[in-house]
Amino acid sequence: MEYLSILLFFLGFTCLIVSFSLGLHYKYTHNMIDLILCAVCIIISFILLILSSVLNNINNQESNHIQKLNIEEISWVIEKNKKTFDDENNIECPICLELIKTDGVLLKCEHAYHSECLTKWLLINNSCAFCRNTIK
Repeated sequence: MEYLSILLFFLGFTCLIVSFSLGLHYKYTHNMIDLILCAVCIIISFILLILSSVLNNINNQESNHIQKLNIEEISWVIEKNKKTFDDENNIECPICLELIKTDGVLLKCEHAYHSECLTKWLLINNSCAFCRNTIK
């Protein structure tokens, strides 16, 4: 929507400049329709810019309502779900894509992670990085 408003603004501005340059060079008489069309393009572009800004703010507010886990909750989740893996398991961490060789974290959804990877992930999200089940 922002690109459309910028395009409309430049279209209106270009029409205005062309109209005035024609008037200067070719004795073109400006009729009101030219000026009104230019003004309408410019006004619509500003309305679209304002509308896109408002929509972006609404989207940002909605994303801020996702409850994030604090450090204590993350530590509790990791301690509660710690598991020791064997070298033979060949379980890959979905975040860093490396094998989990010894200690890891196995969530209720049965997805395993390195504890460091899961800590970084849970600071941003409160869900499993693989299946998006909420962690609490």
